[in-house]
Formats: sequence, C-alpha cells, structure tokens
Amino acid sequence: MPQEKNQMKEIWRKFIQRQEADYSILRPEIIESWTYCRECVNPYIRKNDIFITNEEMIRLREKNRDLLEIVIPVMKRLYSIVEGSGFAIHFGLIEGDHSIAVELIGDPNALALSANVNAVPGSVWSEESMGTQAASMALKYKRPFQIMPYENWCEALQNGTTSAVPIFDPDSGKMIAGLMMGASSEKVHPHTLGMVVAAADSIERQLAQQRMKRILEIENRYKSLLMESISDGLIATDDKEVVTHINSNAKRLFGLNGMVVEENLWTAVKRSMSSLDGCKDFIGIVRAKEEFTDEFISLRSPNKQVRGTVTTRYLNSGEGETLGKMIIISDMARVSSLTSKTFGHTAHTTFNDLIGEDEKFLQCIEMSFQAARSNSTVLLLGESGTGKDLFAQSIHNASARHNKPYIAINCAAIPRDLFGSELFGYSEGAFTGAKRGGNPGKFELADGGTLFLDEIGMMPLEMQSILLRIIEDKKVTRIGGKEIIPVDVRIIAATNKDLNDEVSRGMFRADLFYRLNVMSIKLPPLRQRKGDIALLVMHFIDKISEKLGKKIEIIDAEVMMALTLYDWPGNIRELQNNIERMINMVKGTTIDADLLPENIEVISNERMKDPNLSTLREYGKSIEQSMIHFYIYKNNGNASGAAREMGISRSTLYRKLGKTDNS
Repeated sequence: MPQEKNQMKEIWRKFIQRQEADYSILRPEIIESWTYCRECVNPYIRKNDIFITNEEMIRLREKNRDLLEIVIPVMKRLYSIVEGSGFAIHFGLIEGDHSIAVELIGDPNALALSANVNAVPGSVWSEESMGTQAASMALKYKRPFQIMPYENWCEALQNGTTSAVPIFDPDSGKMIAGLMMGASSEKVHPHTLGMVVAAADSIERQLAQQRMKRILEIENRYKSLLMESISDGLIATDDKEVVTHINSNAKRLFGLNGMVVEENLWTAVKRSMSSLDGCKDFIGIVRAKEEFTDEFISLRSPNKQVRGTVTTRYLNSGEGETLGKMIIISDMARVSSLTSKTFGHTAHTTFNDLIGEDEKFLQCIEMSFQAARSNSTVLLLGESGTGKDLFAQSIHNASARHNKPYIAINCAAIPRDLFGSELFGYSEGAFTGAKRGGNPGKFELADGGTLFLDEIGMMPLEMQSILLRIIEDKKVTRIGGKEIIPVDVRIIAATNKDLNDEVSRGMFRADLFYRLNVMSIKLPPLRQRKGDIALLVMHFIDKISEKLGKKIEIIDAEVMMALTLYDWPGNIRELQNNIERMINMVKGTTIDADLLPENIEVISNERMKDPNLSTLREYGKSIEQSMIHFYIYKNNGNASGAAREMGISRSTLYRKLGKTDNS
C-alpha cells in the first residue's frame, strides 16, 4: 500500500511537471480533469478561499428548506452507522457549475481535517476552485464518484478518500445537490460509496414523495375549493356508501355536524334527521343502478325539511369498475331564486323608484309600505297601466322576504288547461309528456317569498277553490301526485276588474275575494293625478333618451300642456310608450308639438280662457302645478330659475305650490 501511494504521488508530480510517465493506471476521467486543472489551478493551494456571504447562505437555505428537512435526518442516520470511525459527511447545494457546502456532520478529528482546507458551510467547491476532487467530479460527470487521496489535484486534499453522489430533482431530472462522505484512506471501506449512494437514493425518494404529497394536497385543496364554490350540496361516496367528500352546503341542507367524512352516508343523514319522512325515496334514488337528473325529493323530520332535486353520477375506473358516486342536491329555495332570475321575475322596483307627489298616490305608497311589514295577502286594484306590478315589487322588496324568490304570474296569459300545472306543478306520469321526476309549480318556486298573481279576476273558477285552500292551509299537492308539500308564500293579487261585481255575477268566488281583500289598495288612474304628469314625463325622457342614445334638451310648454290635459286611458304605460315614440322620431334635441300623436290635442293658452271649456278649467290647478314641476325639473331643482322662466315671482311660485318661501 505505501508503495502504491508513493507511485501515485510520483505520477501526480510528473503530470504537474509535464514529464513522461505511465499514466495508464489513472482513470480517463482523472486524466481529463488533471489536464484541465494543470492550466488554471495551483496544485499547492493550502485551502479553499471562495465563500458565499451570510445573506446568500440564508437565502439559499430558505430556498431549499423542504429539501433540507429531508437531508438532515438522512445525514444523521448515516452518521449513526459510521460514528467513531473518523468520517465526516458533507451536503452541498448545486448553484450553476459549482457546489456550495451547506451541512457538515462528523467525528471531531474528521471535522478538524475539513476545517484545515475550509471544507465548511458556505465554501464554494468546483474544478476551478480546488481542482479535481469528489464534489467537482460528481458534478461534472453527474454520477457517483469516489476519489482516492492522490487522485485529488490539490496536495492539501490528499490526506483522505471522499465518496460523492449527486442528487437529482425527481421532476426535472436536474442535478440539485450532492452528498459526500470522507475519511483517511485506511478507514474507507469498499462499500463506503454504496452507503452514500443508498443515502442519496433515500433523499431522492423522500423528495419525490414530498412533491407527490404536496401535489395531492394542492389537488385536494382545489377539489375542496371547487366543491365549496358550488351553490348546490355535493356529497361524494365510495362504493360502500361511505362519504369521501362533502361540501358545507350539503351539511347545511341536512343539518350535519361533526364527523361526516369516512362515515356511512345514511348513518349521518338519519342521525341528523331522525324520524325522517321521504327518506326511502331519497335512498332509492341514490342507490339506483341508473343515474338520475333533477329528481324531486322532499324529506321532513320534526325539526328540518329538505325540498329540492337530486342528481346522481357514477365514478368509474378506466376498466369500468364502479368506484363511487357523486350526489348533487339542489335546494328548492335556490332553484326558485335562479328560476325567478332566468324568467325575468326578479323584483327590481322599490318604493324609491315610484314617481309622484299626488296626495292620493302618496297615500297608496304609505298603505303599501304598511303592507310590506305584514305577511297578510294584499289586493291591488286599479286600471291597466297604473303600476300595480311596480307596487307589488316594491312591497316585496320592503318586506322581510326581500332576499327570497319573487314570482309573478299573469293569470290572463295562462291557457285554462295549463293553469293547474303552472301554479301547483305536476308529478311524473300525471299526463302524457310529463317531465320525468315531475315539475314544481310556481307556489313551490316561490316558497319563502312572494307570489304576485296579476289579473286575478281572469283565474278559472275551478282553480280559485284550489288557490283558496292553499292560501289557508299553506300546503300544495302537485297534479297527479299524492305528496303534500308545505309552502310559505305571501300572496299579492292585482286586478283591473270590479271583483264585487264579478262576485255578484258568479264569475269570482266570494270566499276567495274576502281572503284576498285583507289589505286592499286602490291605485289612482293618471287622469286623477295630473300634477304628477310633468314629473313622469321628465323621468321617462331621461330614462328612454339614455337607452336610445339621444339627447333631449327642450320640451315645449305647449307639448307639456297637451300631455297634461290628455286623459290617458292607458295610464302610465300609455304615457311611457308615447314618450318613447316621440324620442324615436325627434331629429334634434327639442320635442315640439309636431311630434305629438294625432289623438292628443294641442290646446293654446287662449283656448284655456274659453268659457265653454269648463272641463279644462277644472284641471287648471293640476295643470298649473304640473307645469311648475316641469319648470323646476328643467332648472335642475332651482325654484328661482323656474319662476323666472315662467314670468312669475319666486314667492308666487311657492304660493301656487302651497309652500312658504322658506320651505
């Protein structure tokens, strides 16, 4: 052995001096590295003097924190095997084309030798810094390397044998680190390199497992986030009906608390909803071999009710094996809300949107506001176009039910033979072509909210008796069905008919009329609120001109006078339609008398003085107030500007409005 050492030492010396020698005993990789080092690395350098800063070390360790959490325990286990044998174990991180020492553990004498050459944390190791050595060879050839003492290029490193093994990223395959173990040559065992290889392999496997665990954790979090972002209740079960995933909406629907995942679905549901009615149907749907879509269910317990639809989907493997099932429960209240929005039945109007200052009109708003505080039925009376639907929406939006569904039905627009199914729904098989699973009616969809029955006077007599029963019992049965479904619906009805007259003619049930007529509100026609016409005209001009992309700056007083004097048999709806017609036809920014429809007469100020026009004079005060409102609106609320444009004093304007100059 000493002879071999001396021979290697002599070969190393001759190589440095470029002398002839038998270099065949050297490995080709060593010759290649020595050749490179002979041109740029001093073989007699005593220690490594290239270090990174403390700040760079902190950044590097933080960047590789997950890797270090795996490496340090592996180094400790490896050291426990060789402890007391004079070994030192080094771990370095790869940055570019060099390795940076990060961790060091070993026997005191081995650590002292490492310290002599600055093989300590923070030192930078490469072929350029310390020539041929284990770390640089493993990095250069990307495979395990064991360097014997005199294979090291620098003389300072020729006191021991070092085994170095690269560590590769399991995802990219890139070399990211290296593990080394060294000792004096007489202490190195032939299996030393194998021990380091096994340790490095353990690090790579744990790193791969850590990455996979992280990926699975992220996937599970995304899965949970996805399930929680869906408004329906979602329950996933395995093939044994054990819950594997459940979102908070499903827990809320069934009142589930505590442990649910890894619990049998039926055990959890029955625990929450004891004495469950309708559970057999639900169990049958979920356990069926076929998949269901929007199957209606109604589950009731003494303290809870779940009404909605169930959709089921099987989870199958690539080989067709059933792995589990996904159960989607849509809460009927949410379905009702979505249906309302889909079919344009959402209540948009509030009391703040209602335009008018007429005393009778304001009284209607006050009565409606009082009605909003109650759950009693409301009957809105008035001619077509007076805004009964707007009042109904306002009552709903001011009530405690404003966050619940608002369903509007025009009873005059429903065919007689479809009335029942439209209001009360139907069960599967109720008639030819009935939807599988049946279909909920408007009462079910409006559960918890408001049902507006417009043109109630047009409802068929046979339907009136059913409606009366539902209002009194708060229960509905679908056509062709047997199940009694509780509903909590506030009824607002409206009609332009005289229901007293309809009752006397036998066209409307007296008992239903009395039941609906709890809070009766009669809306005045537009001809009885002339003073509001100017406000409505300007409101519609602003709203419609913006919609049509036009700018209206002036409306002739003559036009406003004509609009105010007209009787408006079609009420506000007719006024709005005529304003829209004129804005469509206007070519400039002024609405003048030429744009008025033929049926609206233009009346001059002189004609107003005609003693034969007694009817016009009766409207005088209302017309005057309407014109005052018009000019105030035109002057952006400035009373002085309005008075100036009308040719009267400000005090006169306030007197005509019935106000003091300071009000």
